[in-house]
Amino acid sequence: MFKLIPDLTAALKSILGNARGGSFEVSNVGLFAQPRIFDGVEVAWHSGRATLSRCAYAAGGPLVVCVITTHESVGFGFTWQEGAIADNMVHRVIGGLKDFLEGPR
Repeated sequence: MFKLIPDLTAALKSILGNARGGSFEVSNVGLFAQPRIFDGVEVAWHSGRATLSRCAYAAGGPLVVCVITTHESVGFGFTWQEGAIADNMVHRVIGGLKDFLEGPR
């Protein structure tokens, strides 16, 4: 997308000092293909535990939360730009999510 902007420097400078907008992004790693037989041996991809994460970037939200789902579990990844959001706010968001998921005690 950036290659379509004639003057990227001007475009990025125009957002400096302005409030950040909200954003929502969905990424999908996709499904593995069905196993196939090669020379009498069944060959298939196997996924273990992994986290797909995106780093925070200047034009995006100050805190990025990735949600990773598998058949067995749900995982969360958090990234943020140093100085773009207070560390105590990040810890409050993480703690709040943890409290919500654990439910009433």
